[in-house]
Amino acid sequence: MQQIAESLGFEDAAYFSRFYRKQTQLTPTEFRERVRSHQPLPTVGTSVDSH
Repeated sequence: MQQIAESLGFEDAAYFSRFYRKQTQLTPTEFRERVRSHQPLPTVGTSVDSH
């Protein structure tokens, strides 16, 4: 996750995780677990917070 965070311009993986959760309603770990177990993912709205 650190490499992904850095490649996206986040200096702190924890900040990336919080940002990701705010946008998707899942932590990166929860997302990965759901994909691996073929569980449905939450529907994400189209509005994006600009903060």
